[in-house]
Amino acid sequence: MKDKIIEKQKELIAKLQSMVDSGQDYDRDYHEIWVELSALERSQEPAKEQLDNVYLAMYNPMIYESSFGIISVHKTKKDAEMAVDFHKEEARKEWKETYPIKEEQEEFPFGYFEAWTVREEPLK
Repeated sequence: MKDKIIEKQKELIAKLQSMVDSGQDYDRDYHEIWVELSALERSQEPAKEQLDNVYLAMYNPMIYESSFGIISVHKTKKDAEMAVDFHKEEARKEWKETYPIKEEQEEFPFGYFEAWTVREEPLK
C-alpha cells in the first residue's frame, strides 16, 4: 500500500513539474494536485487523538480600513498556506483583468492595500 502511495505522489509531482515547466498559470489544476498530495501525506501520518490547534487562512482586502477575515480553517499550516497562495493567485488574476494596461498596473500595484496571512489558533 505504501508503495502505491509513493508512486502516486511521484506521478502528481511529475505532473505538477510539467505544468510549471510549460509556464502554465497557477489555476485550479495546481490547487487540486496540491490538495491530493496533501491528502496522500496525511494518509501516511499516524492518527492523532485530539487536535490542539487549527490554522486560519486569512485575508484583509483593505489594510487601512478593514480587518482580516477568515478564508478557511485547516489542520496543518502547510494546507493553510496553500489556501492563502491559491486565494492570492485568484486575486492576482482578477487584478490583471481589472488593470490590463502596464501603466494602470504601475499606478495600482497588486496587493498594495491587501494582506494575506496564516494564524495558528488553539482549540479549547
